[in-house]
Amino acid sequence: MSMNTQYDKENLLSGTVNPKIYSALVIHLYQLLYISQLASLFCATIILMGLFNLPGDNTLLLAWYVFFIIIFAMRIIMMKIFMKQKDPDFRLWKNLYVIGALLSGLCWGFVGSFLFLGATNAEQILIILVIAGVTAGAAPMLSADLISSGLFITASLFPTIFSLCFFKHTQSNYPLFGAAVICYYFYLLVLCFRLHDIIKNSIGLKFENDTLLDNISQTKNQLEIINKKLAHAATHDPLTNLANRILFEHNLIKAIARARKNNTILALLYIDLDNFKEINDAYGHHTGDRLLLQLIERIRKNTRQSDTVARLGGDEITILLEKINHPEIIYLTADRLCEILAAPVIIHNHIIKVTASIGISVFPEDGEDVETLLKNADKAMYYVKEHGRNNFHFSASASEK
Repeated sequence: MSMNTQYDKENLLSGTVNPKIYSALVIHLYQLLYISQLASLFCATIILMGLFNLPGDNTLLLAWYVFFIIIFAMRIIMMKIFMKQKDPDFRLWKNLYVIGALLSGLCWGFVGSFLFLGATNAEQILIILVIAGVTAGAAPMLSADLISSGLFITASLFPTIFSLCFFKHTQSNYPLFGAAVICYYFYLLVLCFRLHDIIKNSIGLKFENDTLLDNISQTKNQLEIINKKLAHAATHDPLTNLANRILFEHNLIKAIARARKNNTILALLYIDLDNFKEINDAYGHHTGDRLLLQLIERIRKNTRQSDTVARLGGDEITILLEKINHPEIIYLTADRLCEILAAPVIIHNHIIKVTASIGISVFPEDGEDVETLLKNADKAMYYVKEHGRNNFHFSASASEK
């Protein structure tokens, strides 16, 4: 588990909210604001229609409805502005949301007090039912923030509770209704607390899961990199980064198949550096390694991209020549390699001169499989060593001697 994931989990257990979860909770509030405001507007319209026939002046009712519409419009505009911002100040927008929730709650509290007192029994029941529905619907919508939900529910229900319990009514059972609303009020608070924990924990788990998925993805990428490095190490020489014997033989098998299919020839050059052991003994293995690297760099510069250069071990280097249009290319390549490898090399102010013996086998004349081609090229290389070194020889010529 990463440090971020552990930090998130500790915050959840301690009851605090880290910035990521805090911002997600604020976004959750604003995402639900549109639907909650539409539902609230629908309920306000029902109140307007139900109480509009009250005897007397309806100015107070209309003023309330206009004020409600203003609050509704302001919160919708606020939501749209918030959603368009790329990097909002979440604490500021949360405070604005709290203010909006309080104002909305006060609107419903006004219905439960001033408008409730002048209504008939049937209209009072309508008011109680609508306010109960509004607050019940607000609990899941506002529970992402306990302050907003608490203020809205308190501002909505307390005026109604006060009206039912402390004003004189023609019905003696109104205080009982008030007691029921009090119970309902505390039920909503408990519900909000429970829903808040569920929302906060689910968001926290989402972040934890996202972190775990990121860690899994990173681990997978690291494993892929490690596997590639292991595969490369298994098929390449660690000093020169050339193909090793395993990869060279694998490439030679493929090259033989291509040559057989296309009815073409290919050549295998087996190079052994003359007196390389004596150079290692005289100057040390570190100097010998540097010498080998410089000579291989010369070979690379004087071979084609289509040619495969490999190190079979020690100072044994092989070159696989494909796409040979004329046999003379083999001769010219071997001759050029003898020339460039014989040029002196300067290492640590030491002028070191080394030559190469090169044996050459050709497919299909000198063999049609890996083992035969390597064996014949090796024989041709030893033929050169026995006849003065610093030269090259073809296997067919060597076998005739």
